[in-house]
Amino acid sequence: MAARNDQDASYQDLLHTIISGLSDGILVVDTGGRVLFLNEAAAGLLGRSREQLLGREFGYPLVGKEPSQISIVQPDGIERVVEMRASAPTHWQDADAFLVTLCDVTRQLQISERLRRIEKMFDHTAEGIIVTDEEHRILEVNEAFTIITGYVPEEVIGKTPSFLKSGQHSPVFFRAVFNELEKTGSWTGEIMNRRRNGEVYPQWSTISVVRDEDGYITNYVMNLSDMTVLKHAEDELWHLAHSDHLTGLPNRNLFYDRLGQMLLNARRNRNKTAVLYIDLNEFKDISEGLSYDIGDHVLKEVAGRINGCLRSNDTLARVGGDEFAVAAGGERTGLDATALAVRIMEAIEQPVRYNGIEAFLKASIGISLYPDDADEPRTLIRNAHLAVYEAKKREGGSYHFYNQIMHVETEEKFLLNSMMHKAVMNEEFEFHLQPIMELAGEGLKLAGGEALIRWHHAERGYISPERFIPVAESTGIIKRITAWMLEQACSMLQDFRDGGRDGLYISVNVSAQDILQGDFVAGVAARLQRYSILPGRLQLEITERVIMEDSQTIRRRLEDLRALGVKLAIDDFGTGYSSLSYLKTLAVDKLKIDHSFVRDLPQDRSDLAVCRAIASLAHSLDLTVVAEGVESRAIEEMLASLACEEVQGFLYGKPLPAAEF
Repeated sequence: MAARNDQDASYQDLLHTIISGLSDGILVVDTGGRVLFLNEAAAGLLGRSREQLLGREFGYPLVGKEPSQISIVQPDGIERVVEMRASAPTHWQDADAFLVTLCDVTRQLQISERLRRIEKMFDHTAEGIIVTDEEHRILEVNEAFTIITGYVPEEVIGKTPSFLKSGQHSPVFFRAVFNELEKTGSWTGEIMNRRRNGEVYPQWSTISVVRDEDGYITNYVMNLSDMTVLKHAEDELWHLAHSDHLTGLPNRNLFYDRLGQMLLNARRNRNKTAVLYIDLNEFKDISEGLSYDIGDHVLKEVAGRINGCLRSNDTLARVGGDEFAVAAGGERTGLDATALAVRIMEAIEQPVRYNGIEAFLKASIGISLYPDDADEPRTLIRNAHLAVYEAKKREGGSYHFYNQIMHVETEEKFLLNSMMHKAVMNEEFEFHLQPIMELAGEGLKLAGGEALIRWHHAERGYISPERFIPVAESTGIIKRITAWMLEQACSMLQDFRDGGRDGLYISVNVSAQDILQGDFVAGVAARLQRYSILPGRLQLEITERVIMEDSQTIRRRLEDLRALGVKLAIDDFGTGYSSLSYLKTLAVDKLKIDHSFVRDLPQDRSDLAVCRAIASLAHSLDLTVVAEGVESRAIEEMLASLACEEVQGFLYGKPLPAAEF
């Protein structure tokens, strides 16, 4: 009997040792809820010591056959989820009791939740996902894969993704992909794949290798995105960046690219290439004078007509508001380019009809040739553009070939413009006056002076106004020069008044750009007030061509100037339009006969007839006649016989610095 008891004790000790070493918690709870026994694992899960729990109320219900989960906050504040199972009532040391097991399921629940989230992401992500085994056989695909490719899971499980191939990639491409996977474990790039309906589409793919703890490949995971919409957006952006929205033609950027390709081919095949720069001469009048809708229609119509003159391998682009450019490749010679230019001009000159309105245009075309004039796109286009300016100098539509002289002239123009800006800032210009004499009955009398600008450059010496004034007008700096001349003239008139010579006037030449400035009249008014200039002492000279630039605006500005007490004279009369109709309506005071009609008097009968006609016309309109270029007494006497009121020229003195006048 003692041996048996020893055996039972040994068994209980062994059982106690086993139970104590379990990772799961074991408790014995009597039917009254008191803890009769628990192992260390149970105490740890419950967050208290064995001594604190033995004989105490367990505190958790033990009803039901199914396991239940309880949340226990540990002393360190970490919450654990414990799964609790209770057996049916049994005997424990002569008492009815429940055997309770506790299992920490916190980690399992976390893993389960993570897997649930991953599964949700797998099913709902916008990217397609393919999971394969190590032999590339498909194990799983998500819903996005089906949306992108059109294949449902049942059709692809167990297959390799090769059924998606479009045939647009070579075996070399795929070898490079797998080499990258083997080397780095991932590959990212664009693949052209084929949908179930046969449509080829661009796909952005990321392929990743999954390895086990021993480094062996277990899976491949491919993420794929449909780039069709993105590609369409890129194409649209590219189109917007490289084409003209109105005509649909290439713009300047794309024209450069295409011309560059044409020059490569021309260089390879030893051919010529012609660039034609086309400017629509009357477009501004049509667009602003009629309507912008008509202007847009004209541009689209002209684009179509020019295209109709070209060969399939030629390129047409819209490179400016009313400017087009053509790159004509192949066996293009100067004669070919001439014939093409003529065809384009004839096509453009046909009337454009829109809503019952007919618009008429002419084109000026500049032409440059590869390799004669340049061997790269930008210079060829620039040279053709330079040639346009020469073509525009001729009346009506015309074309002109580039030559080296134009380049030299352009460089000179750029240099002069830069020098003039510095001259204005550094006050390098000089203000001179040429005497204007009054042919009074009792003899000559000083009436005033014409303001003339002179420029002595520190390095280049004297630079003639005939050289720099046209450049100043074309670049816009003429407005600053005119403002300076007006300031000097008004200051000089103040000196005249203070010196007792307040009967003299000063005449200043102004350009169309000056008059069309919105603040020009206000600027003149401010100077008249600041220097207290008497009415009629400041005179402005304009040419006939200026008047025709923008006749309605010019008329209004001239009327405003005259209202300020400014005298107005038409300079170089007889060299332009010489129209009686506009003279009748213009607010002017004088006509100046150009020196070209004066210098050969009295011998040249034609010039005499012109001078007589101008004088007669002026007097009929109550205008004063001024003759320029008087160099002899004989000319003076002839002009006096024509009742010419004022004269100027070298006979009376050359232009003098203001201080010497």
